[in-house]
Amino acid sequence: MFTAAQCLDKAMELELLAAAALAPDARAEFRDLALQWRRLACRALVQDQRGIIAGTPQA
Repeated sequence: MFTAAQCLDKAMELELLAAAALAPDARAEFRDLALQWRRLACRALVQDQRGIIAGTPQA
């Protein structure tokens, strides 16, 4: 499982690629991938919160 920070880093990297001078379909693909990584970051945050509530140690 990725950490939220790792997911956000990847999303930002993809967003930079989406802003580059590429073909429109390639930019759209990078935007879609960035959105998926942002969603994964949200899921990672939820998992972290559940771990804290359950009292399990975090990696």
